Amino acid sequence: SNYFHGGPNANAQVSWTARWSPHYYSSRDRFMRGDRYSEKPHSGSAIPELTGKFKLGTNGGEFIDVKIPADLPYTASRYSLRLSVDVTSPEGRTISTGIYGNLQVVPHDSGLRMEVGYEPNPHLLIEVGGFDIDDKPVAGLPAELTLFLVESKTVKEKVSPGVFRYRNFQQYQPVLTQPTKTGEVVTYAVEKPGRYVSVSRLLEDPNAPTHSNRVTVAGEAPAAYPVHNSSAFMIK
Repeated sequence: SNYFHGGPNANAQVSWTARWSPHYYSSRDRFMRGDRYSEKPHSGSAIPELTGKFKLGTNGGEFIDVKIPADLPYTASRYSLRLSVDVTSPEGRTISTGIYGNLQVVPHDSGLRMEVGYEPNPHLLIEVGGFDIDDKPVAGLPAELTLFLVESKTVKEKVSPGVFRYRNFQQYQPVLTQPTKTGEVVTYAVEKPGRYVSVSRLLEDPNAPTHSNRVTVAGEAPAAYPVHNSSAFMIK
């Protein structure tokens, strides 16, 4: 911080506030980022706001070292930062400024793409994507992939005479678990129509985030649906 005449704003009081948030973005490549659909989504706790105060040195400058107070493993490959700074000179004049930007916390960003095909038979096409800091695709990164068939189950409970309560549960049945690499397409032959959820993460960093995606495969087969009351669902 300097005065208008160029001299350093020595011994000025600085108050700063740092706000971090996971940086998710939609992409035209149809890769899903973040974990929304797994059985126990890892959303992490709210990232606390960081604040601090210090005085500038005789040269009118100082460094602010701000670390991401996020839970591990990370919930995203990138985080957004908004840093606000108020500088108050010894004369009592305050100037406010700030910066914002994104920080990638793991070596590579990743995403998960899943599509349904029906010819010649129903199947799923699943791909784990890897990307560098400039969003350019990176192939060959080791990853783990798990595919689940998700079905709804309902339990009817008697609360009191003539009063019942319905509890619905989502059952995740693993149908495929295998290692894969970014850029490779895994094909899964669907034997039963229904909802499918895929879950993946890169293996190069133990704190790499988990990503999930979901699709519904149409077809003729027995189906189970959530029940909310005795007349909430009817097929004619």
